[in-house]
Amino acid sequence: MMLLELIMAAVLGTIIYLFLNKTKEEVLPMGDGWWAAGAKPDSEEDTTIRPFKVVTSEEEIQDLHQRLDKARFAEPLEDSYFHYGFNATYLKKKLSLIGETNSTGRNKWKFSINSHNSKQRLKVCH
Repeated sequence: MMLLELIMAAVLGTIIYLFLNKTKEEVLPMGDGWWAAGAKPDSEEDTTIRPFKVVTSEEEIQDLHQRLDKARFAEPLEDSYFHYGFNATYLKKKLSLIGETNSTGRNKWKFSINSHNSKQRLKVCH
C-alpha cells in the first residue's frame, strides 16, 4: 500500500513540476502596428505607387566593387546556418557573384528590370 502511495506522490509531483515549469512562448506586443518614428498619423497611409528613377554612376559601381573586395567577415559558428544572423559563408558566395558581374551583365540586368517594370513605370538608370 505504501508503495502505491509513493508512486502516486511521485506522479503527482512530476505533473505539478512540469505544469509550473513549462516555458511559455513570449510574444511581442503588437500595439497599434505602427513602428515608424513619431506618432502614428491620423490619416490613412498612402499606398500609391509613383514612378521613380534609380541613378548611379560607373564610379559608384567601381567603389562598390572595391568595398566588396575589401570586406572582412567573421567565420560563422559551425552548423549555425542563419540562426544567429546572416551566414557569412553564404554571403561570400553571393558577393563573389556580384564581383564577377561585368558591365555587359549589368546592362542586361537593367534592361530586364526596365522591361519588367515598364507597366509600373519604374526605371533603373545608369
